[in-house]
Amino acid sequence: MKPFLKIVHLVLAILGTQHSFADIEILSLYSHVFNNTRSIRVYLPPGYSVGGKRYPILYLTDGIASFHAYQLEKVVDSLILHDRIKPLIIVGMDNGGSTKESVNAVRDRANEYLPWSDLMETDSALVNFSPKGRQFQHFLFTEIIPLVEKKYRTKSGRKNIALGGASYGALVSLYTATKNPNKIGHLLLESPSLYVHDHQIFKESLERLVGIKTYIGTGTMEGDSEAIQEMALDDCGRLKSRLITRNKVHLEISPGADHSYESFASRFPIALEFLFND
Repeated sequence: MKPFLKIVHLVLAILGTQHSFADIEILSLYSHVFNNTRSIRVYLPPGYSVGGKRYPILYLTDGIASFHAYQLEKVVDSLILHDRIKPLIIVGMDNGGSTKESVNAVRDRANEYLPWSDLMETDSALVNFSPKGRQFQHFLFTEIIPLVEKKYRTKSGRKNIALGGASYGALVSLYTATKNPNKIGHLLLESPSLYVHDHQIFKESLERLVGIKTYIGTGTMEGDSEAIQEMALDDCGRLKSRLITRNKVHLEISPGADHSYESFASRFPIALEFLFND
C-alpha cells in the first residue's frame, strides 16, 4: 500500500472509533431538598455514543472527590475494556460542602450525609445536632435519579441501580437502602462510618435488605487509636454478618490501610469487579 493510502486508512480508522471512547459530562442541579446548587458528574462508558444500548448505573456520593481520587475514568475504562466488568454509567453527586452555597465544607458535607449526629466528633464547631441525612433518600429518588434517567439511557429496575460512597457517604448509602430496599440492588460501602450515634445504623431494619449485592471495604489502621481501629474492623465484620444470610456480601480488609482517599482508591477496582463482573 502506498504511504499516502496508509495515512488515509489510519485517519479513517481513528475517525471510525472516536465515538467509542468513554466520556465525562457535568450537569448542574439545584436541590429543593437541600436548598443548594451542585455539580453532577456523569461517566459514560466506551461505546455509549454509538447505538441505543442501555446501561446499569452506579450513584456515588462525594462526586468530585470520588472522580478525581479514584482516577475513575482511567480505572473504569480499563476494567471495561479488559472485560473485568460490564459497561455501566457512573454518576458522582457532589456533596453539600461542594455546593455554591456552602460556608463550611466539612460541616455542610456532614449535614447531608449524617442521618444522626456524630457523637464522636471532637471539633465542637463541626457538631450538628440536627443533620439532614435522612433527607438524602428524597434527594436521590426525587431529584438525582429522575434527572439522570431523563437524559441518559439507563436500565430500569432495582437490579440495575447501585449506590455507594466512603465514610459518611457509605453510611448514608446504607441508611438509604434500609429505607428503600426495593429500589437499590447493589451497595458499595467503603470504610463506612458505622459507629455514628452509638452505632444507630445497627438498630435500623437491616433485615429488610434482601438480595442486595454488597461490597464492604476497610483497612486495619482506620483511626487514631488502636481501640478505634479495632472498632472499625469489628463494625464491618458485624455488618457482614448481619447482611450475609440474605445478600451476597464481600468484605475486603486491607492490612495497614488507613481512612483516606488513597486507601479507598486502592480498593475501588476490587469493589467494581465484585459488584459488576456478571
